Amino acid sequence: MFPLRALWLVWALLGVAGSCPEPCACVDKYAHQFADCAYKELREVPEGLPANVTTLSLSANKITVLRRGAFADVTQVTSLWLAHNEVRT
Repeated sequence: MFPLRALWLVWALLGVAGSCPEPCACVDKYAHQFADCAYKELREVPEGLPANVTTLSLSANKITVLRRGAFADVTQVTSLWLAHNEVRT
């Protein structure tokens, strides 16, 4: 029974930590989690970003509104790139 629980735990942890919303690409570089969502024609901040993201690139999209709580689940972000969007609110 223990191996089954251990397998489930590993699967759950990888599912949470390793997920990346389409069409973004998430990579681990130099002990920092980088989420690259640039140049994706996004109109809003994507949901489902990994909680351990430290650098988030949303540059060169069509984001007009940054909704309240859009970054609530990514509390470790130290670098946020929003250049070349149409943010008004």
